[in-house]
Amino acid sequence: MVGAAPPPEHIVRCRPPLADREGDEQLRFEIDGTAKGVSLQIGHLSRQLVATLPDMAIDLIELAAFVYAIDASISRGGLADQKMGAKWHRRFKVEIPVRMLAHWSDPALKRELEEILMFLCGDRFDFTFVGMAEQELGPTPYFSFGAESSWNPDRVLMFSGGLDSFAGALEEIIERKHRVALISHFSATKIAPVRRVLQKKHGG
Repeated sequence: MVGAAPPPEHIVRCRPPLADREGDEQLRFEIDGTAKGVSLQIGHLSRQLVATLPDMAIDLIELAAFVYAIDASISRGGLADQKMGAKWHRRFKVEIPVRMLAHWSDPALKRELEEILMFLCGDRFDFTFVGMAEQELGPTPYFSFGAESSWNPDRVLMFSGGLDSFAGALEEIIERKHRVALISHFSATKIAPVRRVLQKKHGG
């Protein structure tokens, strides 16, 4: 009996953040020698909260954005691809710059991070962490603030835009009269109208 083929391996080298001409932060990386990039923008947060974010949290935000972009860059095979099953599991060897190199170099932390990602997406990530140069350690413009930046919620909810999270948000807002902060992520604009409706309804 012939054993299963090993998952394809991809070499990823992440670069330090780079602000473009519009001031947006661009996270750059190369995957199998091809240059890629992802813009990261986080809004509707308190200035006070962001002002006290430790470097470890900024590292984690960047790492999460890199993982998402890397995952989106390599197809698992479409329904018409006869080798879709063989391409489903992938292996990424990722070199990534961080501010808190001593913390990320902890073998136990690295192992737990890689195991979590394996559980969540079925892919094997093998991280090598390198330190950022001192001139690259400055504050990042990932965060935008509006008039609501001093607003304080009663509850914080994860919000996917699906029926379950929508129902949970409505219960908190309408039945319990809570001011709710909805934490969501979207790489497209489908969820934005739903979030804006909920935001308008409860005045936050």
